[in-house]
Amino acid sequence: MRSCPMVSIPDLESTAAGGSVYWLAEVAAAIRREADEIAASVSIALDDRRLIPTAMGELGFESLRANLLGIADTFEIGHAVGTPLAALRVVNAIAEAHLPDRAITLVYYVGQSILWGQHIQPLILQTCLAQDQQVERSTAAYQLMAAYLEQVEASIHSYKQRTREIGTRAVEIEREILAVLDGDSTAERIGAYPLQAWHLLVAVWKLKGGDLTQEEYDRISAMITSITHGYHSLTFRPDKERLTIWAAAPDPRTATTLKDEIELCLAQESELAAALSEGEAGREGFREVFRDAEVVRRFAGQHDMRRAVASFDDVALPALLLSDRRLATRFVDFHLKALARPEHEELRQTLLAYLAVNGSIADASRNLDVHRNTIYHRLDRARALLADHLAHRPFEVHVALRLKQYLDG
Repeated sequence: MRSCPMVSIPDLESTAAGGSVYWLAEVAAAIRREADEIAASVSIALDDRRLIPTAMGELGFESLRANLLGIADTFEIGHAVGTPLAALRVVNAIAEAHLPDRAITLVYYVGQSILWGQHIQPLILQTCLAQDQQVERSTAAYQLMAAYLEQVEASIHSYKQRTREIGTRAVEIEREILAVLDGDSTAERIGAYPLQAWHLLVAVWKLKGGDLTQEEYDRISAMITSITHGYHSLTFRPDKERLTIWAAAPDPRTATTLKDEIELCLAQESELAAALSEGEAGREGFREVFRDAEVVRRFAGQHDMRRAVASFDDVALPALLLSDRRLATRFVDFHLKALARPEHEELRQTLLAYLAVNGSIADASRNLDVHRNTIYHRLDRARALLADHLAHRPFEVHVALRLKQYLDG
């Protein structure tokens, strides 16, 4: 019997006694655990140190994890078809194809799993007994992988070092953001973000309260980053319940375009709420959009917003008027008169829709999906309840209709 390096008889006996393929599924599970640990460790870093969402991609962890999951699939296939040499053939194929990146990935993580420590030597011995040529290839692959280990260690060290650097910088950026928000900074930039740009801010939180999940955080960050691609952005997570992102636009028109795009995407989120605000260039504008978003968030927590995504200009007036609820209620009752009664909600909604489009019957009909004749009929009834108040005080009636929505909510 031909001997092979680093193999002992107990290994052979153990393998023979335990069966030839049972452990391939264990290897796959071990590799998947390694992949999950990578994702978990990066998620923890992102959460605890408030790292920017691009850290995952920047460090290459996502592609590393994808490679691992692909390798795990290979081992599971090997187990399913009952091929004891499946794992070794994967190693051979990678080594012979001269793909060092994937070889490094395979060697390091499989080496840390049960394959490298417990199963590779029995496999080589088993192959040794079966095919001399396969033994030579296996031994060469084994030696090649061993040579890669030093590169792997250096690569992993580099990843860890880069993670620490990004983590440290993220903490510094957070301090700079807080300093500008507190008015204690004269900086022109926060990292690469120019404070002299026109500011657009997006704040996101759970519609029903609670912490944002890491998946929600990553998904929303990626979505906003893709829309604002080409413009500097700044991510801030004051707590686990909120995500805040500034985007630096070159002018108000661009900021409005970006805001409309983001609002359209966020409106499709069923479990999230969002506030959007635009502000002038400079440090004060940077602070203003943050304060504006907080106004929207607090207002949303106290009143029925009717929709989950709102801009500061959507709620500024009702927020101001509702700061004195008794006065707001009196204002509504005075200007809506009998139209304020509960049974007339349909008339109020129709009149509000009509006033919101500057008195266009066609637009109101389209927005409410109601026939024009129905709009005419409802408006006549509303005017009758208001007497001549709508003709003399249209602005006050319009404001009262909007306030009534929030008071009832």
